[in-house]
Amino acid sequence: MGNEALYNFTDKDPYELRIDMRIDNGREVFARYPDFRIEDEANKYRIQFGSYSGTAGDAMAYHNNMFFSTFDRDNDVHASSCSVIRHGAWWYNKCDHVRLNTEWAVTEIKLGAWYDGKAWHQVSFSEMKMRRIQLV
Repeated sequence: MGNEALYNFTDKDPYELRIDMRIDNGREVFARYPDFRIEDEANKYRIQFGSYSGTAGDAMAYHNNMFFSTFDRDNDVHASSCSVIRHGAWWYNKCDHVRLNTEWAVTEIKLGAWYDGKAWHQVSFSEMKMRRIQLV
């Protein structure tokens, strides 16, 4: 979809982010975040969201309010480029607690991953979805 489109959607109306995953040996989990929005290009497509609910653990909290980093735009706070180290663009902090946008190869550094606050989990499937919240 692209960050500019995400910005255009989330700038106008309130949205919720939901991430569905299959981790470890096929266990299905999810993370839900209200008040989801992406800022514009001038603000480096910063991600923002509200309080976690779900069954996956709150790995995304580590990435809240972070800028989007790519191979050619290193906007993370790590001394090196997390996009290069982790093989994919993302809203990195000092790299990640969530690794869903990677090459998804067999090597450990390229696996999809989710840190639930206690342990790392290998991710074999993920979907990031957003929906507009209807205000009553």
